Amino acid sequence: MKKTVEYVWIDGTPLSSQVRSKTRVLDEFESPKDWNFDGGSTYQGTLEDSDVILHPVRTYRDPFRREGENFIALCEVRNTDSTPHSTNFRAELVTQCNLPVTKDSQPLFGFEQEYTLIGPEGPLETKNPTQAYCGVGNAKVKGRELAEAHLQACMYAGVGMYGINAEVLIGQWEFQTSPMDPIQASDDLWMARYILERLSEDVSNPYSVSFAPKPVTEGNGAGCHTNFSTWLMRHDIKHIYRGIEKLEWTHMRHIEVYGYGNKARLTGTHETSSYDEFTYGESNRGCSVRIPDSVVKAGKGYFEDRRPAANCDPYLVTAAMLRTVCLENSLAAV
Repeated sequence: MKKTVEYVWIDGTPLSSQVRSKTRVLDEFESPKDWNFDGGSTYQGTLEDSDVILHPVRTYRDPFRREGENFIALCEVRNTDSTPHSTNFRAELVTQCNLPVTKDSQPLFGFEQEYTLIGPEGPLETKNPTQAYCGVGNAKVKGRELAEAHLQACMYAGVGMYGINAEVLIGQWEFQTSPMDPIQASDDLWMARYILERLSEDVSNPYSVSFAPKPVTEGNGAGCHTNFSTWLMRHDIKHIYRGIEKLEWTHMRHIEVYGYGNKARLTGTHETSSYDEFTYGESNRGCSVRIPDSVVKAGKGYFEDRRPAANCDPYLVTAAMLRTVCLENSLAAV
């Protein structure tokens, strides 16, 4: 018996990385092994030095090949000497997560990934956005079939999913991932993006998927709101305010790794705070960081960083959050 393994990796496309994949056929009981690819065609090598290595780090069930035991392997990109490639931001996150102070913090992350469906004539704009958000009906939402298929495919694959909903623009959707440790949360988000892109290849689907932070000139952008907590935050809200204070001191450093083109989205309008100003509030979706009302009432929980763009790299976002909140001992160390 044979099985297929789809090798998935994050490429080196300038400014905003994308997912790539290729298929390998293995014997039934054979584990996925390292595999080389042409880095010169993915912005990860040159014609003269093109061999780059795919190193499998997490496997998922393949929702596109359901007959038999077929898998998707999320891979780190490594050089031929097994060192992390310069575009491999996962390796740095793993290093951070292995530090005792990070382990003691017991950090959890959950993402709210927005994406915009693009039709043959461009984005599906709406003149009445209050009807599109969590809307029902053909005149108010588009693309539900794709969004529902994505949810089911991710659940089959083993991606931690929390929910989905239609967003403010017609043709804009959001899926939420379950709270998990930084590495698995980031891995699952990349895998969910891969599955969504694959589903959009269906000939019956009229839309392409965009993670652009500002898909339309007027109206809401697309973000990847990041929910974060530590063990201390989950037991006392005062640690949430301490973490937010650190984020204020490092605001611009975070903006730099929160996604390309994000400044066009963070304008201070359309449910955002301006990119050049850090703000926070309770139950306020116009702030950089929001503390949900339920957290305030419970006196413990998590906060939501609303600054990351839809096209952000979750490995960079979680690493930045851990460095600021967990690894830097004082504001003076920033």
